[in-house]
Amino acid sequence: PYTQIVSVIDTVIGYIPSRIAALLIVIAALFTPKAKPLQAFKLVITQGSWHARSNEGWPMAAMSGALNIALPTESQPTDSQPTDPQANAWFSAQNASARLDHADLKRALWLHSVTLCLTILILSALVLLSLST
Repeated sequence: PYTQIVSVIDTVIGYIPSRIAALLIVIAALFTPKAKPLQAFKLVITQGSWHARSNEGWPMAAMSGALNIALPTESQPTDSQPTDPQANAWFSAQNASARLDHADLKRALWLHSVTLCLTILILSALVLLSLST
């Protein structure tokens, strides 16, 4: 019972930040070479809830779509739902690859860095706005 309570609290607290993170990744994809922001947005909408832990799927789907790579959802079938269609599914577009090479990793690091810069920029703007009032 204790772990279930903690899991629910984690889900509630992470609900909005996970969606914001996915949106920031989609925006950062606009500034990442060879990234696909529209595909990232589409995967967030269609596959964002596929992960076993609901909040983790949103940024993973965004990253998968932006980089055109396939990422596992880590969804595990349970005894109560052995035929879950999303069990062992992958976040991916139709032509995405699960085989990553050096270029994919470089693009992922670039996308991550741009996402962090956007986050810092937004937080700085919020701090400046709060100080000016």
